[in-house]
Amino acid sequence: MDKIIKIGGAGISGLTAAINLAKAGYKVEVFDMTKDSGIRFNNDFQGIENWSYEQDALDFLKDINIELNFYYWGSNKLSLWAPDGCHRDFKLPRSAYYLVRRGTVEDSLDQGLKKQALAFGVKIFYNHPIKSKDVDIMATGPVLNDPNKDALVSGYAFKTDLEDCHIGLLDDSCALNGYSYFFVHDGQATLATCIFGNYRELDKYIEKTLEIFKQYKNFKMEDVKKFVGTGNFFLPKIPKSRKVYIGEAGGFQDYLFGFGMRYAMKSGYYAARSIIEGRDFYELCQKDLIPRMKASVVNRLFFMAFGKRAYKWFIKHCSDRDPVKFTRQSYRYQSFKKILFPVAAIILRKNIRDPRNS
Repeated sequence: MDKIIKIGGAGISGLTAAINLAKAGYKVEVFDMTKDSGIRFNNDFQGIENWSYEQDALDFLKDINIELNFYYWGSNKLSLWAPDGCHRDFKLPRSAYYLVRRGTVEDSLDQGLKKQALAFGVKIFYNHPIKSKDVDIMATGPVLNDPNKDALVSGYAFKTDLEDCHIGLLDDSCALNGYSYFFVHDGQATLATCIFGNYRELDKYIEKTLEIFKQYKNFKMEDVKKFVGTGNFFLPKIPKSRKVYIGEAGGFQDYLFGFGMRYAMKSGYYAARSIIEGRDFYELCQKDLIPRMKASVVNRLFFMAFGKRAYKWFIKHCSDRDPVKFTRQSYRYQSFKKILFPVAAIILRKNIRDPRNS
């Protein structure tokens, strides 16, 4: 354990790997090109989802050795909206996701992981870009120089007088081939849209999203901060060097809904395990993460192909059962998904190809 394990990127996947390695007794150094963890976010709400795994997200975090030293909040109430007034309110057996803050505020997920890493003796060097050849694990986030964007998100973080709510909106006029969401808790709100195409019209989509929500909810917006972000969604190929890429640097995301934090952190955990146990990182991912990612490719094709009809079908079928459990079934990489995946992969090849030079 005298060898220093070097990680490129102090985001949630890189820090998860660092925490697990340091806890196992390894010396760890993390290098990040920005000035702090979470700097690319705007202290907005994001969700650690509960619909692609049976295990509750909080138990998952404990299993990967992450302490809950950051803000999180779950709710068993959820509203789903689709075109033509197709709205449904649900009371769930357990939360569909846990809201966390992303950014540099003290109670954010990013800062919580940073504190845990430092407590285990991890050395973090900010304002320090590093090349992949100089590290053991790459966790540098989205491939920013990739000309083919996979998804764009835009939204507003603000204070409001509205009561707590969790609303998901499936409507191509607000989010082309994607979704919009509105989270409110304790007077803090995040309203955003995530689109999978027609990126020049991003501002139009977020303003339409705001308009739709204001038609049904009367709320004030104070201390408004607008944010824009990008996401990487691709099925990773094994690099010739077998370099370990995790988080968005490795394409670990959900292709349907883009709630990728759970996948990102699990990829960081697997990276640490591969070193601690002398196992192959990509074999670990092939048994767990990759099948779910392939299932989500088929899910994405279904929603893109049928649009409004798919959105209304989804909400209708959720109405008769637990929508979280119903959605979880779609992430099982069963026989028919395996049959459909090659077709989905051909149609969506630009979205799922690995953009890295390997």
